[in-house]
Order: sequence, then structure tokens, then C-alpha cells
Amino acid sequence: MQPQQIILALATLWLFTLVALPFLFNAACRRAKESGLAAGLAQREADHGRQIAALNADIDAIAQERLAEQRAHLLATSQRLAHIEELEARIMSYTGLAVTKADYEHLKNAAETLRLARNTWQKLQGTEPWCSRAYAECQGLLGLASRIHSELRKAPPATTTAKECTHA
Repeated sequence: MQPQQIILALATLWLFTLVALPFLFNAACRRAKESGLAAGLAQREADHGRQIAALNADIDAIAQERLAEQRAHLLATSQRLAHIEELEARIMSYTGLAVTKADYEHLKNAAETLRLARNTWQKLQGTEPWCSRAYAECQGLLGLASRIHSELRKAPPATTTAKECTHA
């Protein structure tokens, strides 16, 4: 072959290479992109799987803690209810009065003292609020004393233990 033919053949080959090179480059880019996308998707799926497993483990741990808290709450509630029932039983079993005739006398004396204070303060100017307060408290104490007196009349004679408990 002559040098001109070799140059023409090389130039033709070079032109075909320049024409085919973009197609080859595009195919290589597409393959690289697809393989990178597949690797990224696989990595994402693996990461999401680990995250889901970690979240499920957290949910299980929180559920166990909640269950333990519920058990502790139920135990505390049952203990409180048992204590309330015991106190109610103790209250219901109590048959004596919590007050005595001496308590009634103390209330009567306190009401009499308040009445005397009201009568004394009525003579002074500027003591009207104290007079009305003393009168209201006197009436309240007399009402309480009358209720205690009626209960004392209805109740059977108190035992000595009931008297000791009220004075202690």
C-alpha cells in the first residue's frame, strides 16, 4: 500500500472512531449510572432495614417499660385501695362517739365567751366587724354544741376506752 492509501484508511478509521465514540461513551455512562443506582438502592434498602430494626427494638423496649410502669401503678393502686378499705372498715366498726360531755361543755363555754366579747365590743366604735364575727362564731358553736348534745343523749353510756381516746 501506498502512503496515501494508508493515510486515507487511517483518516477513515479515525472518522468512524469519532462517530462511534459518543455512542460508546453514552453506553458506558448509562451502564455506570445504572450500576450506581442499583448499588445506591441496595444500600438504601439495607440502611432502611437497619433503621426499621432499631425502631422496632426501641418500640419493644418502650413497651416493656410501659408494661413495668403499668404493673407498678396497678400495685400501688391496689395497695392504696386496700388501705382505704381497711380505714373504711375501721371507721365503720367504730361504734362510740368521738366527743364527750366535757367537749360539749367546752363548746358551751367558748360560745358564752364569744357572746360576752360581742356584748363588750358593741359599746366601742369601730369594732362592728369583730362584733359580727364573734356573733357568727358564737352561733356556729352553739349549733355544734346542740348537735353534740343530741348525739350524747342518743348514744349509750360511753366506755372508758372511748373517753381515753378522745382526751389523748
